[in-house]
Amino acid sequence: MGSGKKIKFAFCEIVQFAALCIPVFVVMQRFASIVKQVKEAGMQDGDASTAYWLIVASSVAYVTSVALVIWVPMKYMIAKKRKFFTARKGWRPVTLVYVILSTLPCFAFLIASSEVQINAAERFDMLSELPVSLVLLSFICVDIIDRLRKCRLT
Repeated sequence: MGSGKKIKFAFCEIVQFAALCIPVFVVMQRFASIVKQVKEAGMQDGDASTAYWLIVASSVAYVTSVALVIWVPMKYMIAKKRKFFTARKGWRPVTLVYVILSTLPCFAFLIASSEVQINAAERFDMLSELPVSLVLLSFICVDIIDRLRKCRLT
């Protein structure tokens, strides 16, 4: 039943990578739309669409560089050197890396978007709790998938 293991492995990797990427994309897009709305309101000089697409492009560049430089090599080390990581009980490197690479930038941009709205003296984002819920849901998904990976497929 080698194909079942491969399907489970692929499913786990896709869900964990999506949980890493989706919150960053959502938070950065919301930040970009707030900046665009502030610029269109005439409170700052500059082209609003340029600022929007610059922020969106930087989020794509961030996710791509994090995936290629940190996420993929870490997953390779975990897959190849399983004894090294399972010797330490209670330590899940995937969860730690998720907190560092996804949660911290998301909350930094949530704080930045709230500061932009405070400085603009107008509220552009009415659903400010949505990104926080998305980050926490993704964190829970990463943790559950990391725990389920050790279970046998039945």
